Amino acid sequence: MPKNFQHNLLAFISMLMIFLFLSLLSQHFGMGVKTDTYFFSLMILSYLSYFVQATWKATQPYYIKLKVEDKKSASLLYSTLLNRIIFFSLLIITLYFLITSNVKILETQQKDFLDILIFYILLQNMLLFNKSILNLEKHFASFYLVDIIIYSINICILLLFLEDDITLLAYAMLIALSMALLWQFYLIFYKTSINYSFQKEHKDIQNIYKNSIKIKLSSLLYGAKEPLLAMIFLSLGEGIYSIFNYAHKFSAAIFQISTTPSLNKFITKIHYLIAQEKYSTVNTQIGKILLETVPIFIVSSIVFYFLM
Repeated sequence: MPKNFQHNLLAFISMLMIFLFLSLLSQHFGMGVKTDTYFFSLMILSYLSYFVQATWKATQPYYIKLKVEDKKSASLLYSTLLNRIIFFSLLIITLYFLITSNVKILETQQKDFLDILIFYILLQNMLLFNKSILNLEKHFASFYLVDIIIYSINICILLLFLEDDITLLAYAMLIALSMALLWQFYLIFYKTSINYSFQKEHKDIQNIYKNSIKIKLSSLLYGAKEPLLAMIFLSLGEGIYSIFNYAHKFSAAIFQISTTPSLNKFITKIHYLIAQEKYSTVNTQIGKILLETVPIFIVSSIVFYFLM
């Protein structure tokens, strides 16, 4: 079976798992205050995660350059960034508890849910960072298998253990993220040449910070609309914000299935070409990826539109 087809199939399976989870979520809790709380909390945590991602998002070219020139230094860079991701995530979590304990900015149910799920920031940022590194190590399938693991666990817990208390879903999500993270660490430390250390500094860290902030600044500015949208939809009545998020998740599936597998490989290939100073072939690769992804995206969009 061709590798490209395998990865598209895994992307399709991962999206099916997400659809199944969302369907079960709506059946179990309906579309009301509880699902609004779930989607609102994820939105807040995703936005706060941008601040952590602003410390590592530009890692790829530096990691590839080091991997080509000095594998030991690449391992040290991984450890340095992982340690800083943990530090900045815990800092945001601490600030959250300090602020929400002294200022009432959340409804009671929202705060109860977020008080548990706030650790999503730590787990999700480590998960995304590991996804990026494993992609550079050409473990392309792991990108989708992680999501399959997470949603498989969430679906099982939703079917077998979850009652009407939405806060139990927060614990389920943390368990699922932890299990997926353990599997990622197994791949990183036992299937690649990466070794962990309590590294605090690295010669490239300042440049990575500067470029990561530039990359995520647009996300922080553009993402600022999300809390405003949430406030508008929540003011319209119970369940309206949930309907908006269900629609958004389904539309995101088109991009995930049709283009992400090819783009993951393309990004890795481009970083390797730049690290090896093979600049003349970059434009050729850009043309190939456009020819490969644009028709698939158009066809997928048309099919999805008529299925809905």
